[in-house]
Amino acid sequence: MHIIVCGHYGCGGVFAALQEWSGLPLENWLAHVRAVYRAHKDDLDAAPSDEVRWRRLCELNVMAQVHAVREAEVVKQAWRKDQPVMVHGWIYDLREGLLKDLDLN
Repeated sequence: MHIIVCGHYGCGGVFAALQEWSGLPLENWLAHVRAVYRAHKDDLDAAPSDEVRWRRLCELNVMAQVHAVREAEVVKQAWRKDQPVMVHGWIYDLREGLLKDLDLN
């Protein structure tokens, strides 16, 4: 079985998480991405541009989601039973139409 976590560059949700708190109903949904940002704040803030920062946070968000899937009890149970479960982290580039494997297997 293969589980694919696929994000995309240019994600509006990730962009919103890079902005100041808005108070909008989306804040609950953005909390996870904001936590990913805080965990990597120094590296992200050192990015040479907002575009690079945004793209990197898109990737880091996929990585965090892959980690969350791997920690899910159902996945752990499958592994304990020696069931072949692969969790992949991919990111799609909307401009270029390319899918990039983040090599998290």
